Formats: sequence, structure tokens, C-alpha cells
Amino acid sequence: MMMKRFLTGAAVCALSTAAMAADLPARKSAVAPVVAANPFSWTGFYVGGQLGWAGSHLSVSGENEGTAFNGSQSLNSYLLGGFAGYDYQIGSLVVGIEADANARTSSKTGEASFNWYYGPVTWKSESTWDASLRLRLGLLATNQTLIYATGGFAWANYKFRLNDAEGLLTENKTRTGWTIGAGLQQALTKNVSLRGEYRYTDYGSKSGTYDNGKGVGSNIDPYKSKLNDNRATVGLAYKF
Repeated sequence: MMMKRFLTGAAVCALSTAAMAADLPARKSAVAPVVAANPFSWTGFYVGGQLGWAGSHLSVSGENEGTAFNGSQSLNSYLLGGFAGYDYQIGSLVVGIEADANARTSSKTGEASFNWYYGPVTWKSESTWDASLRLRLGLLATNQTLIYATGGFAWANYKFRLNDAEGLLTENKTRTGWTIGAGLQQALTKNVSLRGEYRYTDYGSKSGTYDNGKGVGSNIDPYKSKLNDNRATVGLAYKF
């Protein structure tokens, strides 16, 4: 009799425990923490290559045996070069510094219109290289799209010759000046970006003298030349 009561009590206790366990909420497995993706950043050193076009305009004025003259010539150049720099991102702003250098393939020869002492003048212009050192200031349109302005110092080699039947004016100098422009840069991957840029460059005025070749009396006359150009380039950059 005692054994029967003991077994009955044990059974009731077991059933009660099972019922209470059924009423408890199911235990959920631990959820793995979500790892946020690293946002794209423009900060870092970069190098790149570019190609483009430059349209230069050179004007020359001076005297030949007391007679004033002036004229100008345009010269179109293809550009092939490289650039390197460093950008630092502050929120939606990007600031940086950049240097570039380009080979220029350009040469032009033709007659120029002058009030020259001896008839028509043959004018030849050529340019072989240019370079610049500039600051950049950009604003993010999206995390991976940068609109920027750029400006700084510029250098270029430019040679011209004015030649008539009796005299010759020649100049082969490294011109220095200032440049300013703007561009749009799009990040294609974490490291690679594509950009397009426009710049205006003013290489200033140069004054000098030349021997007009007459060989009679004082044959050294003054002249002045002024050079500027407009350019458009497309470049591909790699950020480290």
C-alpha cells in the first residue's frame, strides 16, 4: 500500500514538472553580432596616369628697327603623363596636395602677320613638357564621388622662332606661372578611381632683347612674349 502511494506521488510530481516546463518560453540561440562594413575613405597616398589635350596661345610684341610689331599663334598639344599626391578626408570634405608632369607632342610652323621690317615672317612654336604642384579641395557628392577644385604653381617648356629674310628672334625658356581648375573623380573600387579635369594656366609675360640681324649700328631690339593654355585630361588613380 505504501509503495502504491509512493509511485502515485512520483508520477504526479513528474507530470507537474513537465507541465511547468512546457509553459516556459523557448530558449533562443545566441545571435551573432553584426559587423559593420568599413566605409570608403579618400584618405591616403595615390599615384596615377593621365592623357589629354592642351590648347596654348602665345602672343609676341616688340620693335624691329623702331617699327612696332605684334602677333600671336595657337598651338595644340597632346598630353601623356602621370601624377601623385595625398588626400585627407574630413567628413564630407577632402583636402590634398598633388604634383603632375606631362610630355607634350606639339610643333607648328606657319607665316605670321606682323608689321615687320622685312616682309612676311615664319613663326615656329613647339613645347615638349609641362608640370605643376597644386592643392586640392573637394566635396563629396556621394561616398565615392568627389567634386574638387585645384590650383597652384605650373611650369612648361616653350620654344618659338620668328624668322624673316634678315633677322631672327628665338626664345627657348622654361615658363613659370599659376594654374587653376576643377574636376570630378569617381571611385571604382576601394583603391581605383577614374577622374576628369579641366585647368587654365597662365605662364605670364617674358621680356627680352634680340639681334634683328641687320648688322648696321645698334641692332638689339626689345620684345615681350605672353603664354597661357587651357587643358582637359582624363586620369586613372590607384590609392594605397
